[in-house]
Amino acid sequence: MIPGEIFISFVDNEGMKTGFDFEILNKIKENIKSNIVINGGLNSFSEIIKIKNLNFSGVAGSRIFCFKDSLESILISYIDINTKKEIYENSNIRS
Repeated sequence: MIPGEIFISFVDNEGMKTGFDFEILNKIKENIKSNIVINGGLNSFSEIIKIKNLNFSGVAGSRIFCFKDSLESILISYIDINTKKEIYENSNIRS
């Protein structure tokens, strides 16, 4: 039986913004034919492009969108339109 989707989480990298281990991801992609979502360690919007260009079905991230200021309040950031365009244009994502 083949699962419909697998969610792989690099738990040690959660919230650290250390980046994904692309050597491991390449091995996973070579050996697993299901849809795969990657999570844990996303450090930049360009990594979203790398993940999509490796034909993973998705990438999850949260800390990259949240920032703490000196008062310990959380500031939420959203991807601006130019970054969205860059991600789309530099990846194999097609509608």
